[in-house]
Amino acid sequence: MGYNVILCNTGGKTAESINYFKMLIEKKVDGIILIGSIFNDQQVKKYVAKYVKNLPIVLANGHLEVSNSYSVLVDDFNGIHRCVENLKQKKHTKIEYVKDLATYSAGFFLLC
Repeated sequence: MGYNVILCNTGGKTAESINYFKMLIEKKVDGIILIGSIFNDQQVKKYVAKYVKNLPIVLANGHLEVSNSYSVLVDDFNGIHRCVENLKQKKHTKIEYVKDLATYSAGFFLLC
């Protein structure tokens, strides 16, 4: 389609997120896709609202009060539930849930 992609990994750090926004603005990108709970951080949201409001932004599993922003919400609970049910149907009984961060998506599961 003629697009180039710039992939940025913030490591879950607010300052790193803001530095990447600055770089993307300088490069005059056509739009930004945000994936990860770091983008629900209030400091990051304030920066985006102030400096990135003229770019189209798509946010996975979050919401921004900014014009030109769009949200794609994932039903994590249903997805995990379906996975566990599938494993149970295959007679698996020792099922563990492993997460790396205490995020909204990861935080409310208790699998037995």
